[in-house]
Amino acid sequence: DQVISTNLSSTFRTVRAALPHLTRSRAGRVITMSSLAAHNGGGPGSVAYAAAKAGIRGFTKGLAKELAGTGITVNAVAPGFIKGTAFHDTFTAPAAQEAMEAGIPVGRAGTPEDVASAVVHLASPASGFLTATTTDIDGGVWPR
Repeated sequence: DQVISTNLSSTFRTVRAALPHLTRSRAGRVITMSSLAAHNGGGPGSVAYAAAKAGIRGFTKGLAKELAGTGITVNAVAPGFIKGTAFHDTFTAPAAQEAMEAGIPVGRAGTPEDVASAVVHLASPASGFLTATTTDIDGGVWPR
């Protein structure tokens, strides 16, 4: 319950609180945080996390449809292995982190700055036509 609440329910409640302000202004960006785990089910013991992050993807697509034509876009970012984050430092053994990094086609793990750059792009005027999308930030691990 805590994993679902922390990841999915909190996203829903936060966006619900912001929507009246966004709809009044008839402009804005909603950017949610999914995860590569939404695609691949995550690692052992992360069923609730993967389900919550997949739920965020569905929420993002549904809300984008509801807000289409309002000037508000809704997109998600889905980070893969981001080195040096509390999540992986807490839940992933160093040897497993090395193996994950070795499997990334671009040859390195992601950084928090990689995620931030994608969010900044989605928040910018350059992304005004992008809505209902999820940007995977995984170095090519999960091509679609």
